[in-house]
Order: sequence, then structure tokens, then C-alpha cells
Amino acid sequence: GTADGTAVIHSGDGEATQTTLMVESPVTGVSFSSDGGRILTTEDGGPARLWDAATGAELGSFGDAPSAASFSPDGALVLTVEPGGARVWQVEDGELVASLDQPDAVLEASFGAGGDLVATVGTGSVARVFDPRTGELYFVRSSPAFEGWRILVSRCTEQGWAAAQPPVFAGDGV
Repeated sequence: GTADGTAVIHSGDGEATQTTLMVESPVTGVSFSSDGGRILTTEDGGPARLWDAATGAELGSFGDAPSAASFSPDGALVLTVEPGGARVWQVEDGELVASLDQPDAVLEASFGAGGDLVATVGTGSVARVFDPRTGELYFVRSSPAFEGWRILVSRCTEQGWAAAQPPVFAGDGV
């Protein structure tokens, strides 16, 4: 992405330009779907935009002014990082699926590798794990002296608490 509001998609050999995305503000982030067919961009003061990677056609938008956006592993959902929390959206129709609200600002958010968890990291040394389809909060870890992130997740079922498992996150994740 560039400061002039364009994002240029190049072929794998780096030689040919496949398409140019005309974004309305300076581009602040970009993310590809796992199949490479769609692209998300974030921009200064604008929504996350969904694009067709082959044609450059805009397919939709998500949120008001997210600082970051990413696809779920299956490409069916979009996760945006916004003031006051993270939001999960359906790609097909742009409908809000869940608001992952928290009292502190969200700095980063990531889908788990299976797409059934979202981890957020906020200011104030707080990490939270949510269900992306319901917004249910599963786990909170907070400590002012906490200098690194190690998240263990446990689910409560009808049979009681399951053994804690370290989640595996897609991409750069938490």
C-alpha cells in the first residue's frame, strides 16, 4: 500500500503488475485470503475494504476505521481491530457476527488456526480469548508485571473444565 491511496498487486515473479486497488486514503495494511482470491486493505480513517485479487473490484467494506483486518483461516469471516474492541464480520454479506468488546484498547487480534478462537491483546497487559461466532469470552490473562505472552486456553463443558491447551494461531498471531 502507498500514501497516495493505491495498493499494487504484483505477480509471483515480481515483474508484471496484476492489478491496482484504488483506495480512498493512505493504505495502512493489507491481508490476503488463504486461497489468494481476495484482499483486505485498511486505510487511514476509513473502513477495511474487501477486493477481488484478480480484477481489483471492490466487493465490500467492514468497520468504521479499523487499524487492522484479517481473514479467518477458511476465508468466511473478517476480523477487524477497532477502538473499544475487535469485530467479526461475515465476508459474504458484510453482516456483523460478533463484537469482542473489552474495556481497554485492542492493539492486536488474531484468529486461531482452526478459526474457532480469536485472541486479542490490549493495553494494560491484558490478553483475552473469545468465540468469534458468539463473542463469548473464554479466557482473560492480566498482569502489570507480565512481559511476554503465553496463552493457555481451557473450555468449560457440561463435564467440567477441559485440560488447558496452548492454542495455535495463524499468521503472525499472538
